[in-house]
Amino acid sequence: MARGCGRLLWRCRLQRRRIKRAMVALSALLVAFTLLIYWNPAGSVKARNFGKNLDGNWDSWRNLIRSLVGEPLFTPVPSVDCQSPPQSGYPFCDPSLGPEQRATDLIARLTLDEIINQTTSIAPDIPRLGIGPYNWRSNCLHGWSKSGGHWYSGLTWTVFAAPVGLGATFNPALIKKVGQVTADEGRALHNLMLAHFDGNSTEAAGLNCFSPNVNLLRDPRWGRAQETFGEDPYLLSQIGAAYTHGLQEGDDPKYLKVAACAKHFAVHSGPEELRMEFRANVSLHDLYDTYLPAFKSQVLGAKVSQMMPAYSGMRCKYQPNGAPDAANPFLLKTVLRQQFDAPNISIISDNGAIIGTVVFQKFASNFEEGAAVCINATTDLDLGFDEIYPHFLPSAVKDSLVSAETVKESVWRSFLLRIRLGDFDPSSMVPYQFINSSHLDTLANQELNLQAARESIVLLKNARNFTPFSGWNT
Repeated sequence: MARGCGRLLWRCRLQRRRIKRAMVALSALLVAFTLLIYWNPAGSVKARNFGKNLDGNWDSWRNLIRSLVGEPLFTPVPSVDCQSPPQSGYPFCDPSLGPEQRATDLIARLTLDEIINQTTSIAPDIPRLGIGPYNWRSNCLHGWSKSGGHWYSGLTWTVFAAPVGLGATFNPALIKKVGQVTADEGRALHNLMLAHFDGNSTEAAGLNCFSPNVNLLRDPRWGRAQETFGEDPYLLSQIGAAYTHGLQEGDDPKYLKVAACAKHFAVHSGPEELRMEFRANVSLHDLYDTYLPAFKSQVLGAKVSQMMPAYSGMRCKYQPNGAPDAANPFLLKTVLRQQFDAPNISIISDNGAIIGTVVFQKFASNFEEGAAVCINATTDLDLGFDEIYPHFLPSAVKDSLVSAETVKESVWRSFLLRIRLGDFDPSSMVPYQFINSSHLDTLANQELNLQAARESIVLLKNARNFTPFSGWNT
């Protein structure tokens, strides 16, 4: 009897030890899985895919673990090293100074060749000052654009209804939320890609994005109608401003979350196949009453950070030669910088528009002249795969077609924007640099996406046969 009880007790103790070891092993696996998800940007993507394979719903795994351990840790990798000497002691790396003063100090430390090299949309690094490369080519018309990016596998994020659908919601408050989600996901993608590529900025993952498009939808045959919010200047102004507010504004007013870029300034509604050579003849009344209000709202209301001129040219009373918009001093200097009171706004060309002043518009006789007329009109950045600014501005300065001071002012505005984005400040001061994969494709983002899609559906009531469809009474 006693011997049987002893054996039973021994077996119970053995079983309890086995259970304890199993619990320890299970806890270790849970900790390892949590670390894999949260403390490694690349690992989080692998874990996300693993979670999807388990039950088809990654969010259930992510939300469960987040409820247990809190928000994930993330170690940002900066694209500008302001912590190392000698630049750590220079004013452009001093966060206590104003952005304008810092940009001025930086420009004063650069050679003219280094300054000209920064006029391209793929701005090279300046190693002696700890400044990494920056790629200005990113889009976010209705969520962050994937096109052109060198994304590592497993990343997913939110794509909302096309802008023409978002405009059909007639709901600026909703569109502001769409902009906020887009900005959070854009920041997350930027931070993840910087970490993945050791601080090197990549195409489509910058902190600026070429959105919103606030051109008027004047004709459904345009070819780009889906990219804009509609045909009414007031609707464009309200919806466009709401989207820009959502993109740029966050919890820290010192920094922009993302730099919005309104496009295409200003008289641009097709025809699409002629966009590179078309010249719009516009009256001053039509210009100021229909085409400019949405852009004015972007600048004066939403404080948009960047502007993109259209490919096309424009003829009006004060610009009778039909200059391409990127080379149009009346449009860019008189209207935008003076009348709209935006002297420091960054201006970036549309893709290939600078070279287009020569090849398509025939406005300039050669590339040197084309570069000069555009930068003299204050188009600061040359976006394109065959950019002519870095190749032809040196000779344009030498031949007195443009002054070195004009080129410096353009690059000053580019660096000013990067400073306002927090690119030159330590991560501890910029909360947006810690936004990570936990903000991508969340349940909340998906629910907002569904709401926006539902509200974009518009039904017309044929009251009193208002529509051309006779016999329809509903």
